Amino acid sequence: MPICRNSNRHGLAALEAHSRKTYNQSFVQLTPARQDEVIAGLEEGKAPSFHLAERAQLLRRPCATHTMEGMFADPIYGGNKDFAGWNLVGSRVSS
Repeated sequence: MPICRNSNRHGLAALEAHSRKTYNQSFVQLTPARQDEVIAGLEEGKAPSFHLAERAQLLRRPCATHTMEGMFADPIYGGNKDFAGWNLVGSRVSS
């Protein structure tokens, strides 16, 4: 777990740095389309803080997985607030 945590921490810092350098804004302040451009830039090796495009892939996979886990997990674990993920796919049985 510490390796994954450090990799995520460094990857997210590089994502933020690339966003600020390219668009002069924090990643979270960008439109969804610009956020996609920043991520694509990392994957294409356009960000100097990412020496290899593979590093971006290593960040993207766990981030996507963790996002899906938070969106679709049982709300008792702290994600899926108000059953939003379950409602999205129409699988909420009842509250």
